[in-house]
Amino acid sequence: MDKRLSYMVPGGLLMGLGIGKLLGYPGAGLFIGLGAAFVIISIFSLFTSKDEQTRKQEDDDLEL
Repeated sequence: MDKRLSYMVPGGLLMGLGIGKLLGYPGAGLFIGLGAAFVIISIFSLFTSKDEQTRKQEDDDLEL
């Protein structure tokens, strides 16, 4: 996993806490921020793995 992705979970928690405190529901904001961070990580990982597969396939084609 990319090092930048490891910062998404605490970042999501803090963003959710801040938004939750503004709306008056800090606990719910924490869970919403945590869930959003995991969704963003999964989407980013999906696109990253496709890029790596494409690069590997292009490298294999160049070797032939």
